[in-house]
Amino acid sequence: LLFDFVHLLKSIRNNWITEKTKELFYVVDGKEKTAKWEDIVKLYKNEESNLTTMARLTEVSVFPKPIERQKVSICLKDFSENVVAALKTIQENEEFSDTIIFLELVIKFWKAVNIKVTLADIRFNDPFRSPIRSLDDPSLDFLLNFANIVDSMNSFSHIRIEKLSNEKAT
Repeated sequence: LLFDFVHLLKSIRNNWITEKTKELFYVVDGKEKTAKWEDIVKLYKNEESNLTTMARLTEVSVFPKPIERQKVSICLKDFSENVVAALKTIQENEEFSDTIIFLELVIKFWKAVNIKVTLADIRFNDPFRSPIRSLDDPSLDFLLNFANIVDSMNSFSHIRIEKLSNEKAT
């Protein structure tokens, strides 16, 4: 049973921003990866002077003040498929690959838990937008895997200044 997933989403982003190094270390398929907030900042600065942007990031979403960190709509600008596509477009030599993987994981998490209508998976042709109906559902497997990834963020040898509270991590 998941509850308060909106706060989980915001906690992930806020811990990423408030981390001293602005990096989150996580493990996927047994490999340690590093999601860097600086990659999001680079993307924003790259698109800042353009008339049209791919990522649709704003100054508030990239550099939120403490009160602005509470708004889900601002958080969702950072965790969007537009940001992933823009990073894939501007990257050279896989420089943003760890951040892209992390963003894709969080976006899938959001799709899996933010189900408002029963036929969204058909409408958007996205199986992660389907309600979980059985124990064999791929979304449930993904959520369990994502929980393990988030849980592993606390157990690295890297010194974490900020981390999920025990209540939010479990």
